[in-house]
Amino acid sequence: MRKEVFILIEKALRRQKLIKIVVGSFLLVFSLMGIILSFSNLSLSIAFATSVLLGMIAFVGAMLLKNAYQAYLDECHFWNFFLKNEGRKIVWVYYHKLENLPFGISLHSQTTLFIHLDDRSKACIAMREPEILEIMSVLRSELPKATFGYSKQKEQLYNIGPDLLRK
Repeated sequence: MRKEVFILIEKALRRQKLIKIVVGSFLLVFSLMGIILSFSNLSLSIAFATSVLLGMIAFVGAMLLKNAYQAYLDECHFWNFFLKNEGRKIVWVYYHKLENLPFGISLHSQTTLFIHLDDRSKACIAMREPEILEIMSVLRSELPKATFGYSKQKEQLYNIGPDLLRK
């Protein structure tokens, strides 16, 4: 597999790590500030009850911070192994786009790249759509026998036998 694919996947993994760090830091800092302020402004029993709740929120923030980097390393190792050793087993590549459109207004969209192998296993990663399209164009040239794009017929063929999707 070409290095560009792994670089784009690593970029998406870094973005996920950064989001976890930002959210974890936010939870940790504001819950600790809340604990300090509750003891200075509230009665002792109310401050203690509030502090227990804020302590649980701080714990969640600390766990996010602790796991962010380890999850990033684990995912990088997985994708590096996957692209080097399992690359020729890829039979089907597509992406799924989910858009939140309350009242017809686009608020958020999430795209996920799916890679299916000939042994019926699959890997998926959330990425930005332009990065997914770039990866798919690189994979098209690297894997001429793989099928790209989603349809119900392709899903049925894959469920019957993954080799049916090879060109």
